[in-house]
Amino acid sequence: MTPLGCGPAGWRRGAARLAALLCVLAGLAVGGLAAPVDAWRTGRPSVPALPLVPGGPPAALAPRLWIDSDAACGAGRRTDSDDCLAVLALLAARDDDVVGVSSTAGNAPLAITHRTLALLLREWSATGTAPPLYRGTEAGSAGTAPAVRALRQALAEGPLTVVALGPLTNVAGALEGHPALAANLTRLVAVFGHRRGHLFHPSEASGRGNLFGHGPVFTDFNVRADPAAVRAVLSLGRPVTLVGYDAGRSVAISAADLNRLVLAGGAAAWVADRARDWLAFWNDAVGMPAFHPFDLVAAGWVLHPDRFRCARTPTWVAPTRGPLRLLSPLSVVVGVPAERPPRVAVSTEAVYCADADARLHDVLMERLVLGGAKPSAAALGE
Repeated sequence: MTPLGCGPAGWRRGAARLAALLCVLAGLAVGGLAAPVDAWRTGRPSVPALPLVPGGPPAALAPRLWIDSDAACGAGRRTDSDDCLAVLALLAARDDDVVGVSSTAGNAPLAITHRTLALLLREWSATGTAPPLYRGTEAGSAGTAPAVRALRQALAEGPLTVVALGPLTNVAGALEGHPALAANLTRLVAVFGHRRGHLFHPSEASGRGNLFGHGPVFTDFNVRADPAAVRAVLSLGRPVTLVGYDAGRSVAISAADLNRLVLAGGAAAWVADRARDWLAFWNDAVGMPAFHPFDLVAAGWVLHPDRFRCARTPTWVAPTRGPLRLLSPLSVVVGVPAERPPRVAVSTEAVYCADADARLHDVLMERLVLGGAKPSAAALGE
């Protein structure tokens, strides 16, 4: 005799039951993601309040600036334009203080980011003085690239503020094996860091209350692109300001803003034209009429720290918790001491900026318009 359930009919019944069970489990998973869970609706689970200070705690900046960027505006529809806007704003406000610009891989391969910065600086040279550009290195490569050597030399010459708009590959390479140079890193301004459990989906608080209504969920990209560099640099304990996703949501760039930059001409128009596809991506895939320019907001802190609310907070480089650990093994988490993760690779302190006032958008747009060739009255809003 054939044992019960082991014959052809039994196999068919077992397969049918298994298929039904899998369908039920899949339905529960889909339903769970679509449920109006507050963490998905807002991306901001309940966490202890930070001691935010308008203008932030005092944070010294060296007048000499170095910009490290993975700019790739115009390289593709899903390639952000934030770096180009940030570099333009810093040049428009402080070009005499910028002693160097370096390219790094991140938003695109190094060949694209270096070429993008070269084109942007060429456009800027018609308006102001273009600083020297140095080619950087890929994540995990030896620290012998021109950007690494040049940044090392700039640090040797005196105090320096480094504005890192992309992964910290070049910064880590410059400091590796040269710990004495870290004393001249007056402040590192970096675009990453988040509160425990914070989800990066730009359509949060749209009212739809589910994952599927929010479009893409982003990771803390500049950490994910080179976690070893982040770990190495933050372990040095130098002054750091983190202007990440929280603060970046304080500003949105719309089609009207890009049109205004086109009217300004020159480098401003060049950047605006290359931002069109990124705006279209946010319109179509993210479901928002404007995009948050995270790197531009970080540049805004360098230029106008009084516009921000920031706090000096414990900061941890720790293994990513939750489903996003599959995308990024390490995270940079800030919070109060009681929120310390159970496993910590680096424990330090940083100034963390959570938001900015409503006027920051207009102030940054004024800076960007000045990046044009000869701003017209219409461009200046007169």
